[in-house]
Amino acid sequence: MGWRVNRRLAVTHDGTKLNVFDIHPFVLAPTDATADSEVYPACGLRLADINGDEAVDVFDIDPFVELTEG
Repeated sequence: MGWRVNRRLAVTHDGTKLNVFDIHPFVLAPTDATADSEVYPACGLRLADINGDEAVDVFDIDPFVELTEG
């Protein structure tokens, strides 16, 4: 089963749409997966996979920025 592309849900999993408050958890996910799962235990790294390639990496940055711009 593939990852679901996160096009609307907040990376913080707070029930809101993706917005600027998701920047820190979005950056934390690929840089420190252990800290990410401690700070946001209910979320999982998959929420940071914005482009849907089943990886959380630098290729998710541009789509993330586009989504937070509106």
